Amino acid sequence: MKNINSLKKESKLSSIRIALGWFLVIPGVLMSPWVHAQISPVTSISRADSTSHPFEMGNAFETPGPVDKQKTRLIFYRSATSNFKGGATVYFNGMYHATLARNAYTSLCVSPGIGTVGIKAVMVGAPSKTNLDSTSALEMQGGRNQYIRVIEDQNIQVIQPVKEQEALAELTTSRAQIHTLSRVVPVQTCNSTAAQVAATNEVAPTPTPQPVTPTAPASVSVQNITWGADALFEFAGYDRKALGAQGRIALDNLIANVKANYSSIEHIHVLGYADPIGEEQVNDRLAGDRAETVREYLKENGLHTTRITSEGRGSKALVIATCGRQAKAEDIACNAPNRRVKVVISGVMR
Repeated sequence: MKNINSLKKESKLSSIRIALGWFLVIPGVLMSPWVHAQISPVTSISRADSTSHPFEMGNAFETPGPVDKQKTRLIFYRSATSNFKGGATVYFNGMYHATLARNAYTSLCVSPGIGTVGIKAVMVGAPSKTNLDSTSALEMQGGRNQYIRVIEDQNIQVIQPVKEQEALAELTTSRAQIHTLSRVVPVQTCNSTAAQVAATNEVAPTPTPQPVTPTAPASVSVQNITWGADALFEFAGYDRKALGAQGRIALDNLIANVKANYSSIEHIHVLGYADPIGEEQVNDRLAGDRAETVREYLKENGLHTTRITSEGRGSKALVIATCGRQAKAEDIACNAPNRRVKVVISGVMR
C-alpha cells in the first residue's frame, strides 16, 4: 500500500523551513537583518479538533506576579479588535512558541538579554507560508513582565511593545492559548524570589483572622497537541527506528513543557490516525503502532511515572475527506493532514 519506494522521497514532507528577510522598523524596537530557521516540526490544530473557534482556548488572563531578577516574563497577545481572522504564529530565537488567535495571550519565561521574535500569519486549513512576516530584535530586562502586542501593519504581522497598564486594560477578556506547546529551549519558569516574597510580606498589613474554608480542588485542564505523522516518522514508518531526529526533538520538547507547565498530570492519551490509502486493517495497525511508539518514548524519556495510554483510530476520522485514495504522489500529498498523532494531556497547570 504505502511502502512504495518510488513515492517516498516525492511525498515525504520536510519539517524544516527557512525564511530570510529584513526586519521591519517598529518604534522602540531594534531591527536588523536576520536569517530565521525553523528546526522543529510544525504543531497545529486540525479542523477536526475545531469548534466555533479555530483554536482551543484556556483560562482567562490574570495579572502575573513579580519575576526573579535573573528572568524575564514575555507576554505576547492579540487584541479582541484585530482584523485578521487567522492566527499569528510566534517564534522566539528561531524556535516555535505559540499560535495566537484574536483576544488570546501566551507567556514565555526567558533569560535577560537580546532575543529575536518572528511572526507569521496562519489560516487553519490553508497552506503554510514559507517566510515570516517580520523578525524583530527585542531587549529582555531582568525582573520584569514585558508585554508585546501582535498587530497587523498593512496585512503584515508585527510586534509592538506595550506599557503594562495599557496591556492589562486590553487583556481583561483575553484567554490563554493552549492548543500547542512551546518548543523554546531551555524551558524556564518565572517564579518570585524569596526576597521579593519577604518584602511583600513586610509591607502587607496583618490580616484579620478569617474562618477556615475548604480549599477548592485545582481544576484539571485538557490540552490537545497534534503533529503530522510525516513530521514525527519516516514515510510509512511506525516504530522507534522510523522516529526521525525531528520527531525526537518534538517529543523531547513536549516532555520538557509538560514538566515545566503542569503541577500534576492525571492522564496522557496518545491517538494515532492514518490516511485512507490502502487496506483498512493495515491502516488501523499503522495508526495504533505509531501511537504506541510515541507512548513508549514519552514513558522512557522523562514521564515514566505518568499514566500514558495509546489508541489507533486508523482512517476513521479524516481531517480532509476529499482526497483521492490511490497510492500515487498527488493523493499521498493531499492526505498528509490525515496522517497525524494527537496527544491529549489532562492535568493541573501551574
